Amino acid sequence: SDSGSRLWDALSSGVPASELVGAATGIGALDAAAIDGFVSQLLEFGLLAAVTDGVARPAPSELLAQLAAAREPLKVDIHDDLADLIVVDPIHEVEEPLGWPAVKQAN
Repeated sequence: SDSGSRLWDALSSGVPASELVGAATGIGALDAAAIDGFVSQLLEFGLLAAVTDGVARPAPSELLAQLAAAREPLKVDIHDDLADLIVVDPIHEVEEPLGWPAVKQAN
């Protein structure tokens, strides 16, 4: 989502989540519950790590302006439709006459 990517930019550059509570978006202000849920998902997927000794940075005004223009709610999109195919050994686990990406079926 557009608001999610802006929030991700802020968090990954050192802006604390608490500073973004109440930030205006095109669909309303960001509330603590929405931010906490978003951050929890990022932590769960290993896309963000908690920092306890880092220096907190203020949210840049340009980021706040981009958030104000955001029109989508916070969400993390997961694209794992090819996950099973990616872990297949393309030499040993494919159908002989067809080759990649025809995965060998278990007998």
